[in-house]
Amino acid sequence: MLLVLSVALAIAAAHLLYMRQDGDLTVQAQLNERFAERPIAVAFEKYPRLRPPLYPMALWAARRVGLSAPAFQLAVFDALLIGLALYGRRFLRAVHPAFLVLGFAVAHFNHVNLYQRTAETLFAPLLFVFAVLLWRYRETSKGAGWLGAVVSALCVTRHFGLFLAVPLAAAHVALRRATERRRRLIHLAVVLAVALAPIGYWMWITHDQTGLWTGVDRTRERDLPESVAHWKDLEGFDDHLRLTATTLVVDFFSPRVHGALAIVTLPHRATAVEWGAIAIAFAAAAAFRAGQRGGWTRDSRFPSPARTLAEVAAAYLVLTLALWTVGNNDPIHTRFLFPMYPLLWVLAFHAYDAVKRGASWWERLPWLLLYAGFVAVQASRSWRAEALPVRYLW
Repeated sequence: MLLVLSVALAIAAAHLLYMRQDGDLTVQAQLNERFAERPIAVAFEKYPRLRPPLYPMALWAARRVGLSAPAFQLAVFDALLIGLALYGRRFLRAVHPAFLVLGFAVAHFNHVNLYQRTAETLFAPLLFVFAVLLWRYRETSKGAGWLGAVVSALCVTRHFGLFLAVPLAAAHVALRRATERRRRLIHLAVVLAVALAPIGYWMWITHDQTGLWTGVDRTRERDLPESVAHWKDLEGFDDHLRLTATTLVVDFFSPRVHGALAIVTLPHRATAVEWGAIAIAFAAAAAFRAGQRGGWTRDSRFPSPARTLAEVAAAYLVLTLALWTVGNNDPIHTRFLFPMYPLLWVLAFHAYDAVKRGASWWERLPWLLLYAGFVAVQASRSWRAEALPVRYLW
């Protein structure tokens, strides 16, 4: 009953804070909304072939059953919150899942990213489901069809899924030595066929119409407006690494702003709150060693997807840095890192779950301070809902 009440409170808080968000929509968000407003044939005719179509199709379907774009965004987020609650009840042993759900519900980085009607709305929960299904397959060799379906959905949501989910799924299926070779090959064929058929068809159409498999040359030099000409100085690996670190610190700990382009692409001077949070985070990481005694290392009595979630999050981060280094995308900022935030959040709770079971009260203290500070910063920032430029500077 407590968990049900917590989920209801989390959903109510998320709706309230989301409705406080304001500001301009990105060009991509506007294109997706226009897709949803048109008859389906006209929508596809006018839709740019730069991105896969699952998200605008979902918006289109939602509109046909009476859901506005904001209502659809919230419905997807509500489903994620319920999923987090169920996950916490199943896999957290010492921490009540109510804290997992309530803390994530008030996080400002959720609300500002959901406010923009872009594919990350779907990609984030799908990536979390993918990680759990990947773990389930590795543990039981069951669910190859479901795994392929989620991989397919990721690919038809963002091309990024092709580089991330397909190789991870294929590797886990092909290398699972506990499964006989013939069955592995069958499962691999199922996963790849289900995963690649829809995105393959879309990319074939795109290539036929544009001459390019993704609809645009992702490596050519871009002509940038004068207001963002400084982006050309942010194209090296070290620049992307710095942008990633800045975005994570700002998104999670800044008391004023989120990791928008207009913030992270300019020199950022961390506030005292951010430095304090970073120091507490290091103390919490040090205390995590004690949590190993409580079961962070693999315990066959209590199997957990934590390692698989960490693997997917690490692969997401490494792949983002690699593709942005060779590609011509906008600089890394909150929108591009947002899909892995649910994974990072759950991993933090797995870590504290182990700390709580294996450490003293003073070793748990940094984690409690970190959680309290995070909730205070995020709720306050989301309530103020300071609108930032979506691309250009003031």
